[in-house]
Amino acid sequence: MIAVSFVNKYKDLLKSCFYIQSESNKKENGFITIDTEFVRRDTYFPVLSLIQVAIQNESGRKAFIFDITSFSDEELNPLLGILVSPQITKVFHSARQDCEALLHKFGTLPSPIFDTQIAYGLLKVERVIGYEAIVKAVLNVNVNKEYQTSKWLERPLSAEQIRYAAYDVIYLIDVYEAILLELKRKGREEWARKESCVFIDRELYEVDALSLWKKMPVCARQWKEAVALKYLLAWREEKAIAINKPKGHLISDQSLFDICLNRKKELSTSDIVKSISKYSKRISMKIIMEYDLVPSIKNVLKQVNLLLAQMGESQITNIKNEIDSIGMNRRDDNMHQLKLLLNKICKKCAEKHGVSAWLFAPKAEVKLLIHGFFKTKNLWLTKSKLSIGWRKGLLKPFEEQIYDLLKG
Repeated sequence: MIAVSFVNKYKDLLKSCFYIQSESNKKENGFITIDTEFVRRDTYFPVLSLIQVAIQNESGRKAFIFDITSFSDEELNPLLGILVSPQITKVFHSARQDCEALLHKFGTLPSPIFDTQIAYGLLKVERVIGYEAIVKAVLNVNVNKEYQTSKWLERPLSAEQIRYAAYDVIYLIDVYEAILLELKRKGREEWARKESCVFIDRELYEVDALSLWKKMPVCARQWKEAVALKYLLAWREEKAIAINKPKGHLISDQSLFDICLNRKKELSTSDIVKSISKYSKRISMKIIMEYDLVPSIKNVLKQVNLLLAQMGESQITNIKNEIDSIGMNRRDDNMHQLKLLLNKICKKCAEKHGVSAWLFAPKAEVKLLIHGFFKTKNLWLTKSKLSIGWRKGLLKPFEEQIYDLLKG
């Protein structure tokens, strides 16, 4: 039997949370399945609309659709208690965005959690698998995703929307139990639980505004422009956070590049407005004026010019070297070839053990292994995830092959 409760009154929230808590605590390894619906079109942070929770007991399955828009933060404390209860495992599929939305709403992350997308990757060689695909693969059920992009903040919600939200967590019960059974059979349950922990690390959701420039295509001969870009990108990120608007709604990357390339001359208000309008056509004069974009950009450039004027030779050399090292990671043919060859070895290893290559050897971890080896001359002393835990165990038989590759 399946029951669905749409919860938008405080007394019902209290009753529902008590039921979830008490039923979960009856089991030694109590769990709930959980999903969220949120909107992030016109804001920097996600705006939470619903939290869906499903639970299974002797009488069947019950889904609770908590209408977050109906409650104050204080009224949501009973639900928060469930999210952080150490006795209840919160089962998500592809948890990152859900966890980010919950972190922004509650100021804390759910724990402990289990991610079925990650867990499935420890059992199959397929690439990242979405919710619709995993339900089909595990349960042979077709999920209707028609309401996935609904206007979740508008009320009232239709019966179809509520049903869609409920079945997202109801199907997840069977998916979780089937995957867990297979993980236990293969001795990989602990791997899945540890891998899922990545989503309850707050650092994953924190942006280092002063490091954003490192993702941009800059070169050492343009080091002054790179410094300007570093501080303009940081300013835009902090501004977007402060006013809770997507950074692309303020000024585009191309506009910032254009401003940095022309920073040598005294940029007038019309120059900056022209640059913003040229590459950010949807940004109107109203937005430019409302958020004081021009004075803010001029102020950042003024501070950058002062900083550049005070820099000594050693500081300039350090900046150029840093830019070169970033560029080398992108352009160096030998490094690129090493990554490709090591990726092939990791893919072969993953396939041998029936593990998804995207989960086993993320690009960043392959890169860390290579750079770490050049520093330590020992594969297992690097900071890469490939050198520790279950990945190290699977990769051990390929150790000699990897050493030969890296020693060149």
